[in-house]
Amino acid sequence: MVRRFLSPRWILGHVTAVLLVVLLVNLGLWQLRRLDERREANARVTERSTLAPVPGSSGLFAVEPTSDLEWRPVTVSGVYDADDVLVILGRSDGGTAGTHSLVPLRDEDGLTWLVNRGFVPLASSTPAPPSGTVTVTGWLRPTQTRPTLGAVDSTDPAAVEYHRFDVELIARRLDGDVAPMWIQMASEDPRPSGANPAPVPLPPLDEGSHLSYAGQWFLFAAIAAGGWIVIIRRASRDPRSRASA
Repeated sequence: MVRRFLSPRWILGHVTAVLLVVLLVNLGLWQLRRLDERREANARVTERSTLAPVPGSSGLFAVEPTSDLEWRPVTVSGVYDADDVLVILGRSDGGTAGTHSLVPLRDEDGLTWLVNRGFVPLASSTPAPPSGTVTVTGWLRPTQTRPTLGAVDSTDPAAVEYHRFDVELIARRLDGDVAPMWIQMASEDPRPSGANPAPVPLPPLDEGSHLSYAGQWFLFAAIAAGGWIVIIRRASRDPRSRASA
């Protein structure tokens, strides 16, 4: 009887069942790793975003690496470059499609900061930034790079639309020194009169669905393993069931 389960057809079934179980288990482990990453990111946002804002300057990046400054609150005073209002495409807010308004802000020391002033619905026009000296408070964010299948941004210095906050790429169109991180604005003084652009809030600090997804993958793995065992047991009791198995 054992020899019957070592025939080429049964061996193929054994290998397929094992590979399926291994795949499903690894998908569950992948979701658990995603959960750990989510928890670490939430802890980082919680710890850093609640710190008191520090004055933004080029010296800030000389003391700490950019990876340690993400979500650190900063305050920068300067003048917006109203001739260089840029648009970050493919954004949403509460299910509403739109863009983010990115405007260079030159501080008193001549350093240019890329400020994400917030969300603008597609049905609305992007408002001009306030003139004169403005004080911006927000969170430092690292540059964004193109993922493997992401849209390609234009390298034309005259381009005004981008798919991501690529600081190095956007800095090519600007004169002078540009800060290596951009600012996700929380507030600005003087406060704008209109509703748009709406400041982008901190990311939600929940754990998502990773744990439930992991449980589902592990359950599917158990079902696959148990199902194959049932097939083998039925075939061992009834040789005629081999063909149907």
